[in-house]
Amino acid sequence: AVPLVLAVAFAVRSPASSPAPATESPSSGHQYRWADAIRPLAVTLLLALGVFFLVQPYALIDWQTFVSHTVREAQIARGWMDVPYTIQYAGTLPFLYPMWQTALWGLALLPGLVAWLALVIALIRWLRHGSWRDTLLLAWAGVFGVLTGLLYAKYLRYFLPLAPVLMILAVLLFANLKQTTASKTKNSPSASRPLSSVIAIAILLLPLLVFALLFVQIYAEPHSWITASEWIYREVPAGSTLSIEHWDRALPLPLDMDGEARRAEEYDVRTLTLYDEPDDAAKWETLAAELAASDYLIIATRRLYGSIPRVPDRYPLASNYYTQLFSGELGFELVAEFTRGPE
Repeated sequence: AVPLVLAVAFAVRSPASSPAPATESPSSGHQYRWADAIRPLAVTLLLALGVFFLVQPYALIDWQTFVSHTVREAQIARGWMDVPYTIQYAGTLPFLYPMWQTALWGLALLPGLVAWLALVIALIRWLRHGSWRDTLLLAWAGVFGVLTGLLYAKYLRYFLPLAPVLMILAVLLFANLKQTTASKTKNSPSASRPLSSVIAIAILLLPLLVFALLFVQIYAEPHSWITASEWIYREVPAGSTLSIEHWDRALPLPLDMDGEARRAEEYDVRTLTLYDEPDDAAKWETLAAELAASDYLIIATRRLYGSIPRVPDRYPLASNYYTQLFSGELGFELVAEFTRGPE
């Protein structure tokens, strides 16, 4: 949130905040002094701090815990502190990976790619002309995008604050295109307007609508963990030995079925510590014994098998384990699979 200070600073100093003298151009900007922005900037920041401490009082009451936890999360995000749940980002490219993920899963693919293109174009336009409109948007979005794009942990939620600005820039891109097209066809500008509007609807609005409808279907039925848990309670005899993976959701979930409370305690549940290091023979003797004693192996998500093979030098045996497991070489066969996705 800190880069928002830049947007506030440029907003209170922008040409729109005070009228330009009649003899000067509104876009020149040199008649606006930073000293004039100090008071409104200070008032805004004090109000922001007041609201922050009002809704987040323990940041002030227990500031030591707040600071230590914030620093810890920052270290994890930058890759300075190693935790299992960020291994999935090993080898991912700065900027390009989050841009693709945001476009594919956050904004719908086509509008998302157009939005990122619009950000690049806005940056080039700002470098060439330095307009206040672009300065105001890029003062925050540009700095935030650079800082976040360089993080090691590239969670999609880290980039969601950029979504509104990206869509504004995408709309501006089409507005500028429409204006440019109209100026080139002065004899019949009305002929270009319907075409540009149709293109904008086809590239921005229609994919967003389809994307939203596809994802709504995910919530039309129960979560796949609930469906899987119901299957386990019905099909797996009580007292069976189940192996689950650590750092992931333990299944089955506690449920009420047919008026009866069902719990995982009905089974002998064992945890496979696949992230443990060193990934050596001693670790695998223990895990092999757990697997040999298990009737069922439950994998709740792609968290482990989607991340461990990304670092084969660090987890050579665990990477080979998943290869053998999915090929059927370890004596386990797939008996049920439950997924929910956009459809």
